[in-house]
This record gives sequence, C-alpha cells and structure tokens, in this order.
Amino acid sequence: PDDGRPLTIDTTQLWVNPATHEFNTAAPVTLESSDRHAWSTGLSADWLAQNVSLHINVKMLYDAPRH
Repeated sequence: PDDGRPLTIDTTQLWVNPATHEFNTAAPVTLESSDRHAWSTGLSADWLAQNVSLHINVKMLYDAPRH
C-alpha cells in the first residue's frame, strides 16, 4: 500500500514514454522507501496514476513499526 513516502527505483535499463507518463523494464529492479524494500525482475508503472506493478521473482521486506 502507498503511504505517501518517497520511493526510489533502481534498475540498469528503463524505457520511458513521456507522452503517457509510463515506464517499464524487463531488467532486475530494486525499490526502496524508508520502511519497505522490494526486488523484482521487471516492472511496469504509470506515474500519473501512481501505479507500480512488479513482474516476476518478487521479494518484499517490510520493516517492523516502532512503537
């Protein structure tokens, strides 16, 4: 779920369509925010809709909340 925190996406190849604000890759991807980390092979995203889809070999790590 989106919590409004900044998200960093790191990959070696990225196709960007500025007209539609969509981007994708078939390469390995790392996504990080302050409390989430994800790894995937491939990614599709629509930046205007703020929608990110991870393709295959997806692994997620969530940091435990501090109370």
